[in-house]
Amino acid sequence: MPPPAPSAPGTWPSRGQRPDDALAGELVAVANQGRARRGFAAASAALDRSAVLTTDPGGAAERLADAVTDAFLAGDVSFRLA
Repeated sequence: MPPPAPSAPGTWPSRGQRPDDALAGELVAVANQGRARRGFAAASAALDRSAVLTTDPGGAAERLADAVTDAFLAGDVSFRLA
C-alpha cells in the first residue's frame, strides 16, 4: 500500500520533502485555525513545517519566527528546530 499523499489529512510533511508553497500555505491556514482555538502548540508545529516547505527565504524566516512565538505562548520556552 503506498504512503498517504503529503497533503492528506492527518499527515505532516517530512523534513526531506521538496519545497511546496501550496502545502506550506495550507499549513499556515491550519496554524491560524489553531491560534483561533488557543492551540498554540499545534500552530507552532504547523508553522515549523510550513517554513521547511516555503521556497522564499524571507517567508520561511517569518514563519519560523511565528512558530517560536506560538511555542512560547504554549509554554514551550525551549523551542528549537530539530
